[in-house]
Formats: sequence, structure tokens, C-alpha cells
Amino acid sequence: MLTPRGRLALLLAAGMYLAAWALGTREAYAPAVGLAIGVGLAVLYVRLVRGPFRLVRRGGPGEHVEGGEMSVRVEVHREGGLPPVGARLFDTLPAVGEAQVPLFSDRDLMVGRYTLRGLPRGRYRLDKAKLVVDDPFGLARNELELPATGAIVVYPRIYELDRLFPEGGGPNGMSGRYLLARGAGFDLHSVRDHQNGESLRRVHWRSTARRQKLMVKELEDAPRDEAAVVLDARAGLVAGKAPDSSFEMMVRASGSILRRLAADGRRSALVVSGARLERTPVTSLEGDWRVALEQLATVQPDGRRSLVAALEDGRAGLDATRLFLVTADISPQLEQRVSLVAGRREVALVWVDARTWGDRAPAPGAADGIALALQRRGVAVVRVRRGDDLGAVLQAGVRGAAPLQRPETVHA
Repeated sequence: MLTPRGRLALLLAAGMYLAAWALGTREAYAPAVGLAIGVGLAVLYVRLVRGPFRLVRRGGPGEHVEGGEMSVRVEVHREGGLPPVGARLFDTLPAVGEAQVPLFSDRDLMVGRYTLRGLPRGRYRLDKAKLVVDDPFGLARNELELPATGAIVVYPRIYELDRLFPEGGGPNGMSGRYLLARGAGFDLHSVRDHQNGESLRRVHWRSTARRQKLMVKELEDAPRDEAAVVLDARAGLVAGKAPDSSFEMMVRASGSILRRLAADGRRSALVVSGARLERTPVTSLEGDWRVALEQLATVQPDGRRSLVAALEDGRAGLDATRLFLVTADISPQLEQRVSLVAGRREVALVWVDARTWGDRAPAPGAADGIALALQRRGVAVVRVRRGDDLGAVLQAGVRGAAPLQRPETVHA
């Protein structure tokens, strides 16, 4: 199509031609016709620069962390048609809008670069881009749509912790006992008929009495995780807007705790209580940690079940010897359930106080009393407020700060 300059040039050619005809000036015909031919050649050129083109986006090296900068290199490969003299790429960017990227030609390759700043955590599908080709004089323009390619994953900010807040003493100072209580074991899978030669130690006497014949237990190996980090992703509990929201703080806390456990070589699991209960095992900072980090990058508060219901269910890794519960919902039902669980294993609670994402500081309420009651029952509790240094809060037990007192902000 014609640009404003091209339309002006075509109008000028028509005016010159009419003036030459009205005045009988033959010399004026040549420039008028030449100008019109130039506009026509410009239109023909941009139509012949039709590709096909292939778009490749390449992110900068390393991980892309929320709130940081990410350099994106775009490469447009020409696979046919005339080479463009001048081209620009209009790329639709997640959470930013449309960016205009000048392209520099290198034979059949056009290259450009732009920078993304302050992206919140998430996985962003890159939409299709638009390639704009102009002729050398800017008289005509052709716009070509390039298909979408790939996605950008922005990870949550993870804090490298020296130690965790409940280290050095679980309920009633019995952390070591809980860690050694159940590392692995066997679960009863089913019962079956006794076969000759099998030990009578595996006889299931209740089934034997009911069926009047020997029945034995069919056992299934069921290894237990040393620790499980449970992220409460129930909908309706979020205060604030990403990246400054209570749920984003919960995600960072969950990832930071899980990374510390993985660095210590402990067999752990990330359990997300969202639309469904999802368990991701983590044994080291190698491949399985990357899988958990991907999940943390994309998790959303879309769950319908409460954390209390998940704990009552007791499946999908919630039978670990240590539980780190990360939630913004403190209720009497949670206090009752956590108190029961704390009688059998070590429990730590990270309470992200969503009330502090309001305009005013919250007055003490029922949630504060519940948190203190859990502490008295031997549950390690820390409260995270808006603006807190999360790394310092999660190590509050080591630094000597009272768990339910706001620690002093640590300035870099």
C-alpha cells in the first residue's frame, strides 16, 4: 500500500500532468509520468518482497527472573523473494504491548534486538509479529504477518538461604526424632490368598477370619519424603497486584524453602494445592529442581479446595516427615488440623499476611491469636508482611528474631 509520502507523490504527478495538458507544456509530461512510474515501481518492489520469512526469537543468557531485564534478539530469515532494503519488526510483547524493532540486514538474515524490563512471574506465549517492508524512498509499504514462535518463562525471585527458620528444634525440641521417624516404609496395597511356603507373618488376620481361609497382605513400597513444601493456591485469597501481591510473596517463599532443602540433599517435594493437588519431587539442584521451578513460574491461584481439606486428604506427598505450609489463610479449622498433624511430624507455617497489602496497617485480630496458639503447640510460625526482606524472615529463627515480630529491614 502507499505511504502518505507515496500518496503525495502520486497526487503531485497527477497535478503536473494536468498542468502540462492545460498549459500545453510538453516538457512537463516527462517528470509527471516519471514520478508516477516511480510510485508504481515502489509498489511493485514491496509486493515482490513477500518472503516467505521465518521469525526466531532468542532470549538472553541465564534465567529470566521477575523484575529484571531480559534482552531479546530477533532474527528474520528470508527464504524467498527480493531482499528488503528497509524493514522493521513490530513485536507484540507480553505485559508490555507492541515494540518497534529496527532490523539490520545481513544477506538473507535480518537482525534486531530489544529489552524487556520489569516482567512479572509467568509463562508468556509470544504472539505473532508484523514485518513492515518499505521501499528505499518510503513511497510504498508492505505488512507481513509472521507466525508466533515459542514462549518466555519468567521465574520467581528465589532467595538463597543459609538455613531455614525451624532448624535446630522442631516441636518441643524434637526435630531429630521427627526426621528419623519415617524415611520409608510399606503401605498395605491389597490382600490375597496365602500360598504354600509364605511366612505367616504376612497373614491378614481380619480378612482371614472373615473369609475363613488364610489371607496375606500385599505390600507396596512407599518411600516417604523428608520434607514437603505445600503452597496454598486457593482462589480468592490474593491481595495486591503482581508482582507486588501476597500470592507472589507466597511463591517466592515456597521456592526459597524448596531450594534450601534441595541444596541440603534432602528428598523433598513441592505440593501445590490449587485446581488439583500437584506433587513435584525434588532431590537435588539438578534436573528435578528445574521442573519445580518451572511449576512455580506458572502456578496461579486457581484452587477451590482449602489447605485444610488438602491436609485431611493426606495424599500426594503430604505424609512427609516435615511439612512447610505456605498460606495466606489462617483460620480456626487450619489451627485444629495443623495441631493434629504436628502431633505426628514436624510442621512449619509461613503465614503471608495479606492484610498488610492494604492502605493501612492491620489491627491485631483472630489470625494473630491463632498463629500464637500454633506456636505454643510447637509449630514454627513466621509471618511475612508486605515490604519484608523475605530472606531475613525465613531465617528469623537463626538470626534470633521473634517469629511473629516484624524483623528489621536489611538494606543492601
